[in-house]
Amino acid sequence: MSIKVMLWYDVEDYVTPEADEALLELIEMMDSLGVRSSLKMVGEKARVLSERGRDDILRLIAGHEVCYHTKDHSVHPTSTEYCEGMGFKQGAEAFLKYEQSGLDDVRVFTGQYPTSYGQPGASWAPQVFPVIRQWGFPHYLDVHDMIDMDGRIFWYGGALTLNLMARMMRFEHKRGGPDEMERAKKAFAEIVSGGPYVSPMLKNKPDPGVWDEKNKLVSIFYHPCEFSCEEFWDGVNFRHGKNPDGPLKPAPACSAEDRRKRVANLREFLEYTLTFPDVEYITASQSSSYEIVRSGNITLPDVKKLANKFDGGVTFEPMHEAYLAPSEIFSLYARAIAGKHLIPELLYGPEEDVPSELNGGSVKVSELAKAAMEQYDTVFGYKQLKKLYAAGSQKLNPLDMFSAMACAIKEGTDTVAVTPGSLLKTAERVNPKDDYRNVWLFGPDLTIPGIIRHTKLQCWTLKPAVF
Repeated sequence: MSIKVMLWYDVEDYVTPEADEALLELIEMMDSLGVRSSLKMVGEKARVLSERGRDDILRLIAGHEVCYHTKDHSVHPTSTEYCEGMGFKQGAEAFLKYEQSGLDDVRVFTGQYPTSYGQPGASWAPQVFPVIRQWGFPHYLDVHDMIDMDGRIFWYGGALTLNLMARMMRFEHKRGGPDEMERAKKAFAEIVSGGPYVSPMLKNKPDPGVWDEKNKLVSIFYHPCEFSCEEFWDGVNFRHGKNPDGPLKPAPACSAEDRRKRVANLREFLEYTLTFPDVEYITASQSSSYEIVRSGNITLPDVKKLANKFDGGVTFEPMHEAYLAPSEIFSLYARAIAGKHLIPELLYGPEEDVPSELNGGSVKVSELAKAAMEQYDTVFGYKQLKKLYAAGSQKLNPLDMFSAMACAIKEGTDTVAVTPGSLLKTAERVNPKDDYRNVWLFGPDLTIPGIIRHTKLQCWTLKPAVF
């Protein structure tokens, strides 16, 4: 079994000059070891590096993979704040409008087109996913607890989400003493040996052994400013949900000697990981090469098996070594009853969760097929489930459409009964906490019921990835 390590950094502090030095020293250290990382760049950071004449850093960045980490990171309102209260499509349009210039800065000043996106801090918003898909980013690279997939990599919103992984770890370079180094080395050795290591950052402690992975992916992340400063720069400037009244202030910097010592501590740990013969460092985009994709075509008996298994809980299901998201199964049901080729299609979740408007208790299967195949909303051209489908005299929400189509496939009749009451089981994976008051940089009044609601609705796109 091979070990693939993703080492990535949130490159964000565009205020403190010493953070530039830490970035330079980290890249030079990695280059000397032959380690390639993923650098999540804030647009303003890329622009400021150019303004400061740091061509030495920008040239070295070319040897690593660049990802996108928003235009200005912690400036209020963040994406969570301005998307709260917006619909899914409306929030996506707002995110694109605000963030496009930051993406352009990263592209122009680094000379690379980013491969991935990751949120700043706790600023989660499901509306970003159709935008990053339009930008051509296949991956979402971050650490957040909004969606709990037991430490597995997963697909959400059309992106491979490299998130809070079971084998996520950090060597705490600031402490850097013998005990901390020993702890980190022991944890990594346990991963290599196939031991039961699970990241302490995970709230739930699943058994990774049940995943039967052919490749183990390890995620290690840092911020260059951690190596140069005693406090995070955005904590200095953007606490309590407010922008500062005056100019941005640099974070308190450590000494150059301490900075170099912290980088040297990380170097020692990376050198240790490279002593194992099956360890390889990869970038975010390279992770896709190790995903196991569906083998073979989906047949009508496959779809009938899914329908026979359906018990009212709409969820992802295994299919030929991989998984299907709920909306992909929805599309297969529609194609099956319409007599079309069985090619799954990802559909974004609906704008709202509303009850069906029923007129009688049954619907013709031909009307179901026509509604499911021809009626849809769009966000940036990507299909989106409707909140209500007009099927004959019925107006059915996606859950009741799903149930009715499953029934039609199981029974093989021309008419099926409509039985409301199905649940989107994947939505149970969402952290229901909508109280963001005083969460990191947010203010004392922020709650996010809209963000939670849309995150759950987009769980129509949720499924595990297999490695």
